[in-house]
Amino acid sequence: MSRSESPVALVSISAGRARVLRWRDGEVIQLDLPSDVPGRHKSTSHVRHDPMVRHGGSGPGQDEVERQRLERIGQFLARVTHAVREDERILVVGSGRLPRELAERLEQREHGRPRPRLIELEHAGYLTDPQLRARLLAWAGHPPRRRKAAPRRQTGRLRRDVGRAPERERAEELEELEELEVSLS
Repeated sequence: MSRSESPVALVSISAGRARVLRWRDGEVIQLDLPSDVPGRHKSTSHVRHDPMVRHGGSGPGQDEVERQRLERIGQFLARVTHAVREDERILVVGSGRLPRELAERLEQREHGRPRPRLIELEHAGYLTDPQLRARLLAWAGHPPRRRKAAPRRQTGRLRRDVGRAPERERAEELEELEELEVSLS
């Protein structure tokens, strides 16, 4: 099987979800994996505290919240790793640390295999589904066909100028110069 015929997968991952796109037998198949990883909590603004009262007592500590978040990230990465098949070449796309961690997990799974598969990491911001499909097809060796843009419609004076031949423009310029000379004399 040549490179362009082997099964290919593209994984786009963020903390909110992962999208796994596969190229098999000339067809693109997409799998969406939602995440239950909580977002990072941001400060709501300045909160006044009584300096005589010590912190601690209400709600989980900051370390515990972050520990739970990291645990859920680990579970999510395990689900995504399990969703990728053993025989596919993989392109991992995303921003932040999750794509790198996923690529590392996939490489660890490959460790010790006689013929490890190709795993590449590409940093990119959010990509739409059509953009992901185009990246997948290019990765599989079948870049999408590019369409030519339709000719722009021109209006007003520009449209009249488009069809003129250079000789005609030159003749008009000469006529204008002759009229100018006649008016000056």
